[in-house]
This record gives sequence, structure tokens and C-alpha cells, in this order.
Amino acid sequence: ETVAPLLLPMLMLGLFTLSAAAMVFIFFYQPFILYFDGQKKEAVTLVLQSFGCFAIVVVIVLGIVITVAHS
Repeated sequence: ETVAPLLLPMLMLGLFTLSAAAMVFIFFYQPFILYFDGQKKEAVTLVLQSFGCFAIVVVIVLGIVITVAHS
């Protein structure tokens, strides 16, 4: 009985860790390779474009969630 209350926080922490690792791989792996290959401007541009696209997707999804929640 004491294991069940601990299971959910442990699973959520594991999910957060996996999500953070996936985001680091998606956003920084290719720019890291470009940067150390001598293509520094392209690496910075790719990071900024990635964050910009991600921010746009987050704003759209939040807008949809808020709109649906208020209807």
C-alpha cells in the first residue's frame, strides 16, 4: 500500500527526464555537430530557427487548449 503513492511521482520524473533528453537531442545535436565542424553561423541559425518553430507550435497548441476549455 505504501508503494502506490510513490509510483506516480517516480513515473512523472522519469517521463520528464526522458522528455528533456529527447529535446536536447532534437535541438542541440545537429547544431553541436555544425558548430564543431566550423560552421558556427549555421549552428546558431539552426538553434534559433528550432526554438522559434517550437515556440510557434507551443503558442498554437496553448491557444487551441484555451479556446476549447472556454467553450
